[in-house]
Amino acid sequence: MKRAIVAYLFFLFQIGAVINAQTYTVSGYVTDDQSGETLIGAAVQEKGKAGGVITDMNGLFRFVGLSPGKHILVISHLSYEPREIQVDIINKSLVLEAVKLKSQPQKLSEVSIVAEKPNVAGDRQVETSMHELSAHAIQSVPTARNDIFTAIKFLPGIERTEPFSPLYSVRGGDPGENAVMLDGVMIYNPYHSSISSGIFNTRIIKSVDLLVGGFGAEYGGRNSSVMYISTKDGSTDALHGELEPSTLHSRAFLEFPVGEKGSAMIAGRYYYDIVSQFIYQSNNYFYDMNFSYTLRINARQRLSFKYFYSRDHSAIDFNTF
Repeated sequence: MKRAIVAYLFFLFQIGAVINAQTYTVSGYVTDDQSGETLIGAAVQEKGKAGGVITDMNGLFRFVGLSPGKHILVISHLSYEPREIQVDIINKSLVLEAVKLKSQPQKLSEVSIVAEKPNVAGDRQVETSMHELSAHAIQSVPTARNDIFTAIKFLPGIERTEPFSPLYSVRGGDPGENAVMLDGVMIYNPYHSSISSGIFNTRIIKSVDLLVGGFGAEYGGRNSSVMYISTKDGSTDALHGELEPSTLHSRAFLEFPVGEKGSAMIAGRYYYDIVSQFIYQSNNYFYDMNFSYTLRINARQRLSFKYFYSRDHSAIDFNTF
């Protein structure tokens, strides 16, 4: 009888230990307060503790290993006001409503970086594996002409192959070893035929992540780099856009809400080489179109539809020569 009581008490002790050791997950999206656009790379930490997680390419975070009880999560992102959210975990994981951050421009003072020159040819302790660029950063490069492939050539470890070529080399590798992906889809010829620029419209870009090391074989076995381009989902606030017609090119961009849970983005460009038409009698032009629709089904699930089309046309009248 005593053995049965001891065994029963031991069993209850083990069950209590398992229940106390049970951990749960808190997940959700982090978005811009005005446009509703998801934020990539937002940091999520538990207040007063080290470590944390960041949002992925879709603006989603998953904070695992939280014990039952009350926790305060701190969500922060560069140029946004940090926000604290209290979560009360009882007996299940939680999915939060979209965490909206308010924009907060920051003025930085002058920064001086000083380092001692290493005694060896290369510092083996420093290994850069990813570069991140925003659309604003690309537009800020004076000589980039709002082109992704021109802007990334100013990054360390990236070299141009020829003066007027959009191709680039990463750490001495062949240009064919660079993978370019648009919203997870591989783009095999991301360059225009007549000009030295890429086929992507900078206005629709949310983020550009250039992986130069540490990526797996799921990217097609590329050895040099992987460029992952994420496009915007559209504004959930109001209608925003711009229209720029001219003789040589015309551009349009619109983003607007669709109902209470949806948003859309439409963009297009048309470039016409009128100079070569008069000099070489060549009919050269290109155009591209982007469309995006996102339906926010609930706090966790989203349905996105992305469309991209680009075409180059070149025709030369050889009788001119």
